[in-house]
Amino acid sequence: LLHTNHVAEKTNAHGIILRSSDTDVTALAVYLQRSIDCPLYVQRRAKNGRIKIVDVKAVSLKQGNAMCNALPGLHAYSGCDTTSGFNGKGKSKFFKLAKDNKDVQKAFTQLGNAIPASQKLIKECEKAVCKLYKHQGADVNQVQYDMLAKGAESHDIPPTSDALALHTKRANYQAHIWKNALKADFKPCPADGHGWKKVDGVLDIHWMTRAPAPDSVLELVACKSCKKCDTRRCPCQNKGFKCTDACGCDSNSCENSEDTGRYIAGEDD
Repeated sequence: LLHTNHVAEKTNAHGIILRSSDTDVTALAVYLQRSIDCPLYVQRRAKNGRIKIVDVKAVSLKQGNAMCNALPGLHAYSGCDTTSGFNGKGKSKFFKLAKDNKDVQKAFTQLGNAIPASQKLIKECEKAVCKLYKHQGADVNQVQYDMLAKGAESHDIPPTSDALALHTKRANYQAHIWKNALKADFKPCPADGHGWKKVDGVLDIHWMTRAPAPDSVLELVACKSCKKCDTRRCPCQNKGFKCTDACGCDSNSCENSEDTGRYIAGEDD
């Protein structure tokens, strides 16, 4: 896009065609079209093998300034070459959410405006993810809990709040680079500390800073019908874990839950 802008400034071209099947290029072209004084077109190969020409200026005008401003953050957050995506939550769902919800749109617009990402922005993006999973709260850990309690598979739930914060930092860093794409002398700060970390001198993704779930969940321990769960016959009791909502025991009579405050791991049957 930097070279494209240079061509637009130095020639009298009536249009510039970018040949790329990379979605990143198309998204960035739509965002930057308003800053490049020449109509842009992206030539890409469709899934059926046919050549497709995208009229970037027409797309930019149709979506309007607000959505175009949100595009770099939205594209980075929903998954690109440098950031991971959300299973079952494609870009179209992110796009519709941002278009229908001004708070979500504002959060994605702010991504990339400054390095590092502020705690306020990280929290606003967490609220957006809660809405993505059709939850009215602001805590993705609660969304995880509610979905798992209803029988959802682990690959269908959102990441933990800890992991999501690091994802937000990566998306913010990538969006920051894209938003400065037309600066020939732009030098971004090192990526480590912004959702990545150095491991033996090599940059690696920093997925999380703490365990994704309690030990009882990670160990996949769940009792079924242990009545009071007050002896080692209860698998949870035997492993030294509290019973959870994943267990099949009666929550009213269970004496090994967090609610009862009783824990008798030393008692043998």
